[in-house]
Amino acid sequence: MATARVLVVDDDSTLLDVVSRVLTRAGYEVLPANGAHQALEIVSNHHPYVDLVVSDLEMPAMQGTQLVREVAQISPQTAGLLMTGGILEPADVPNGVPVLQKPFAMSDLISAVEATLARSAQLSADFRRTCERSGELRQQSRKLLSEAVEARRRSRDLRKNCGNQNPSNRGGWR
Repeated sequence: MATARVLVVDDDSTLLDVVSRVLTRAGYEVLPANGAHQALEIVSNHHPYVDLVVSDLEMPAMQGTQLVREVAQISPQTAGLLMTGGILEPADVPNGVPVLQKPFAMSDLISAVEATLARSAQLSADFRRTCERSGELRQQSRKLLSEAVEARRRSRDLRKNCGNQNPSNRGGWR
């Protein structure tokens, strides 16, 4: 299996370095960014895509919540994980984005990254299955529609033929 590509975003260079090193040692390909603008540039220009964005919540140029939302617009398959040392209003956090409260143990960081990537992979698999099922249903729908059109045509032809063969039925069906 390919190594997950994790974009770590924090305006605190010390924390950015520590988190990046821990995730690199855990086997992830880490792309560090010292702020939201650099992170958006990386997501926009990085192919293949970034699997996960681990972002600080409080940053000067843009909140981590907004960054995660913007990343989702650019790269919908990219999951998000937020880190914060402050008080967080749950309504501000995008749906399905976990929050890791600072200070945290590095094992908690790795567990949160693993869980977020696993959930993202499960959602992607579910989405693929749903798309496949949707395609199958569209094919079945087209087939049924075609059969219905053909049945209607035969019914019309049958009524027309019955009307032509029965002279007493000139006023239509009785």
